Amino acid sequence: MIDKYSEYLKNLDAEASMLLGSFNADDNYVFDEKIKAELIACNKLIESFKPDVITAKATIGTYVFKFYLYIQDGENDLKRVGLFLEEKSKLGLVDKNMISYVDSVVLKYSGDFYNQIKQIYHLFTADDSDGIDMANNNLQEIIKKLNLLKGKYELFIPLFLDLDKKYVIEMLALIKSSGRYGEMLLLNIKRLISEKGISKQQPNYWRELKLIVDKLLYENIGVFDKNTKEKPIKVKRYEDR
Repeated sequence: MIDKYSEYLKNLDAEASMLLGSFNADDNYVFDEKIKAELIACNKLIESFKPDVITAKATIGTYVFKFYLYIQDGENDLKRVGLFLEEKSKLGLVDKNMISYVDSVVLKYSGDFYNQIKQIYHLFTADDSDGIDMANNNLQEIIKKLNLLKGKYELFIPLFLDLDKKYVIEMLALIKSSGRYGEMLLLNIKRLISEKGISKQQPNYWRELKLIVDKLLYENIGVFDKNTKEKPIKVKRYEDR
């Protein structure tokens, strides 16, 4: 149950942050196959070039994505090239800066090695990008997903304000009654509120506070009794979808 709730929290962050992937039951961050295909196929502008890593960016619609291509030595003049996407989360339920695997290929190292990488992963320099659709107007799956996620998190805030507030007040009282560990957790909650700079005047205050409470409770779940452990699961009553 707790692992399932962890998956739920991380995917909430993924949606709020407009991440292209999602977390599965094994806690792995994965991309839908159609999204992955477009991440490979999109035309990318090379930003920096080193023997072991190439950085590039791609514009898809109004969105800009940063890619890393890591090059690793193998045996018998073979090299593995891994394509990774950089994304940023905003709720703090997953890593703030995510570098996620997209695809990889093994190639023979030869004089044509880097040209092969450019062809496979659609990499271009500023000089050879003339006439190329660098806006990637033909890629629709990524744009469709981002447009679907856009504003979705903000829409939840007014709808669930009273429920979030009620839940937080109940959870803080429950944590406070849990003894020394509960008191330590309350101090951490206050610290995170200060660090995030949220206040009761903000419309997302109770939602952000709920996420802080759930995150810290999950990270420290082992020190609490059964009643406290089961409480976060029940909050899904109004967010299951």
